[in-house]
Amino acid sequence: MSAYTRGPWRFQPFSMKVKDVNQSEPHMKVVVGANGQGLAYTVGLNNATDLANARLIAAAPELLEAAKIMHAMLTERGCGGLAGAMLGESAIRKAEQTR
Repeated sequence: MSAYTRGPWRFQPFSMKVKDVNQSEPHMKVVVGANGQGLAYTVGLNNATDLANARLIAAAPELLEAAKIMHAMLTERGCGGLAGAMLGESAIRKAEQTR
């Protein structure tokens, strides 16, 4: 797996007109890395959904780091079998594409 762009990522509020058959006022939202490089664009069913998706994507690096910290803490305390620890491990594996 190639390394992902390290955070922080941020949602950059802008709208860009694109043709979208699902709505009358097309829009696009962008998530950018620390250097301002575009990382992800959202085009959804409506502006609220695009904003929510862009904010969630922008939080991904911090969420991954939090999952790693919490998983390590739970595992160290012998709680690796708890649902929260297993969910965290699954999310980490998904993000890092490990088995």
